[in-house]
Amino acid sequence: EPAPHLPAPEDVEIYSYNFQSFLRWSPVPVENGSVLYTAQYKTGSLAQWSSLGCSHIPQTWCALPARRRWTLVLRVKAELGPATSAWAQTPPFVAERDTTLGPPRVNSVSVSPDSLLVRVSPPFTPEPGDILQYHVSYWENTTSPTEK
Repeated sequence: EPAPHLPAPEDVEIYSYNFQSFLRWSPVPVENGSVLYTAQYKTGSLAQWSSLGCSHIPQTWCALPARRRWTLVLRVKAELGPATSAWAQTPPFVAERDTTLGPPRVNSVSVSPDSLLVRVSPPFTPEPGDILQYHVSYWENTTSPTEK
């Protein structure tokens, strides 16, 4: 006899800020009981699904492995007793391409009559091969400030 139907999680998305990445989704509404969730991932090169370490959890989020250059596809399902939902799957995710980068940290600013030295560091720990670029704008303190 097939298990009772349970809707799949909705609003499944990947949130990634400064390479801290999470799979998150909306809770599956039920009248009685506590829904548990299981999340899995696979890389672009392998057909086998792997555990994210989030099996039978009550939370509606799961941390992703720190793989910045891998293509990951993720999926999550809901479980309530013997009832299991279909998997809800994400589009391919590559942290290096899809993460949101926060602003750099300004460590110091030194001013002299003919120069401005700004020391910055990235908001995340760089990896070998990272090429970081910064755009710095400043204004002179005059009656008609012009961006430089």
